[in-house]
Amino acid sequence: FLESTADPLAEIVTRYARTHGPFHARQIAVHYGTDAALIDGILKELESQGRVVEGEFRPGAGGREWIDSSVLRSRRQRSLAGGAQRARELYRC
Repeated sequence: FLESTADPLAEIVTRYARTHGPFHARQIAVHYGTDAALIDGILKELESQGRVVEGEFRPGAGGREWIDSSVLRSRRQRSLAGGAQRARELYRC
C-alpha cells in the first residue's frame, strides 16, 4: 500500500471498477471529487488494456457504463450456471 505508482489515479479507478460495477464515469468523478472527462480518459485507456469493458449493462441505466472485465466474466459465469440449474429443475419430472 505504501509503494508509489506511475499513475495513482488510474490505480484508484481500477480499484473502484473491481468493487463497483457497472458504473458511470461521473460516479467515480463525484466520489473522488475530480473531473468526469479525466476519469473517462482513464477508463478508455484501461479499456484498451482489456481491464474494463464499456457497454449498456443495466436496462434504463442511461448511457455508457463501465465494468471491470473480470467482474463481468464472473457475473456471466454465475448467470449461466444459474440458468442451467433452473433448467435442470424445470425438466426434472
